[in-house]
Amino acid sequence: MVDKAPLLDKDRDDKLIDTTTMQYQEMLKAYQDWSNKDRKAYFTMLYCMCDDLIREFEACHTNRNMCDKLRIRFSQISTTRLRTLHLKWM
Repeated sequence: MVDKAPLLDKDRDDKLIDTTTMQYQEMLKAYQDWSNKDRKAYFTMLYCMCDDLIREFEACHTNRNMCDKLRIRFSQISTTRLRTLHLKWM
């Protein structure tokens, strides 16, 4: 299970973040909405996979990471792969 990032009280320059501003609250809400949608997509994709693939892809931290890894794994087309799929289909 992927944990949400902890809320930070300091920025990159080690300055305190004012968590009471509207801009901060809006950004926090947007991040939480994105995180919830990403998590739903992540678990939906895992739910639709067979057990062998789940073991391989559950280590991804976000849905985007999983999509990139899936693209790398399954987008390679070779004559050997096409022949294997053709024989499997026949």
